[in-house]
Amino acid sequence: MVDALKTAAVLLSGLWLHVTVSAFKVRDLSSETQKAPPCQCLGSDPSWVAPESDREARCVFIDLGAANGNSFERFLQGDYTPVASCPNGGKWEALLVEANPRFDSALHQVESERPNQVKAMPSSAAYMCDAETSFYLDNVNAKHNYWGSSLSPSHKDVVKSGKVKVTVPTRNLLRILHEQTTAKDLVIVKMDIEGAEFDIIPCLAKSPQARLVDKLFMEVHNPSWGLVGTSEQEFQQAQANLRKQGVTIPPYNSPTLVQAANLSVAKIGQIMVLTYPERRKAYKYEKVFPDIHVTWMVGLTATDFESEEDMLDREQLVPMTELMKAQWQRNPHQHQNRIDGRPLGTLACSLGHYKAWQTAVASLSGREWMIILEDDAQPQTSSEELRRQLSEIPPDVDLVLLEDRHCRSGNGTGSTAYAITAKGARALLNVPFMYNSDFYLEQPVERGLIKRKCLSPQFHHRPMEFTGTSMSNLVQLSNPHSRAA
Repeated sequence: MVDALKTAAVLLSGLWLHVTVSAFKVRDLSSETQKAPPCQCLGSDPSWVAPESDREARCVFIDLGAANGNSFERFLQGDYTPVASCPNGGKWEALLVEANPRFDSALHQVESERPNQVKAMPSSAAYMCDAETSFYLDNVNAKHNYWGSSLSPSHKDVVKSGKVKVTVPTRNLLRILHEQTTAKDLVIVKMDIEGAEFDIIPCLAKSPQARLVDKLFMEVHNPSWGLVGTSEQEFQQAQANLRKQGVTIPPYNSPTLVQAANLSVAKIGQIMVLTYPERRKAYKYEKVFPDIHVTWMVGLTATDFESEEDMLDREQLVPMTELMKAQWQRNPHQHQNRIDGRPLGTLACSLGHYKAWQTAVASLSGREWMIILEDDAQPQTSSEELRRQLSEIPPDVDLVLLEDRHCRSGNGTGSTAYAITAKGARALLNVPFMYNSDFYLEQPVERGLIKRKCLSPQFHHRPMEFTGTSMSNLVQLSNPHSRAA
């Protein structure tokens, strides 16, 4: 971590900057158009010291282009990963790297508020090696956190600002990874560095440190703003190499860019998938939605029970209240729920959805969404498209149907895929527990408790295999857990 240095206020281009006196010198070279990289890729070095191998696992959020800490706040809100799901009961730390001296004071404040978890590296430019370099200041986008500041003198906002530059140290991302993270950690890198990604990413892809990164949220800019001369094709190949090494790279726009575009982007808290042990094949939801937390609720099998009454009596496995048991006995479709006296699992399926609604009430807030899927929901969409579609949902709608059957059928049946808010989940829990899951979703709508909307199909009801137990899964009422893809 960079030690705090004495600071002074300097009047520059009519704007006050909070600057570190010993860190850089101010110059105006408006005729400068391009520069060489300050150093070459350094992917490993014997002098680097890794953390102790027995250090407790944690989430490590590395924020490159941290600005005033706005994206760090989004990390705390769970936008990059649910913080509560970090290893060892939500343990985390953050490293905030920002070259623009305007934000020194803000980052020191963020660090002082969480001194044991946040390490600020102000007036430092993220790069692929340790050196000293020119950093060009954006003085024209005050409303957008001066987002055009860059290592490149050819950046359009740098040009508009007269190519005013300061000299700052560079911080090698690869060294940060080696010295601040371990293979046990969940490592999240956010990168919004106005073109320097075209220098860093090819270097990272060739380094052993790449395997330490789990998620890379990267805003991609004009390749001409890189200093090495990386082509689009080379950059794409480097990303492909990172993905092969297990790095997830979802589409990403920085919080500043999203706010500037005046977009209200829907927040998806998690995707919960209901499944059962016999399911040997399942869709790889973690691969399809790499930037959304996916949990799997795995339970027992209904055919293991002699009868539905046997289920109701097994309170340790099926903790229903006496009221819920009495309500279920009035299920209008109860006669359809068994063959030769054996349960088909409709009670089990409804209990699984019921537990998902309880989880939604406990974990969601405001207009945050939970996507609930049965494990035969075939994805026809992406994270970006799901968020886009949910962003357009009217604010008075709290249940959104995402599959191809429910709205098409005309009689409101099907529970393969849907999205709910906490309000929608509470409404479902307020309905008497007496409906098969296929008919449950319409009940709070018909009672006027909430409104629902159908989207064009984002999922198809299409099992990957037919085991004879697709209606025989009992979802045990225990805490859901993550399952490897």
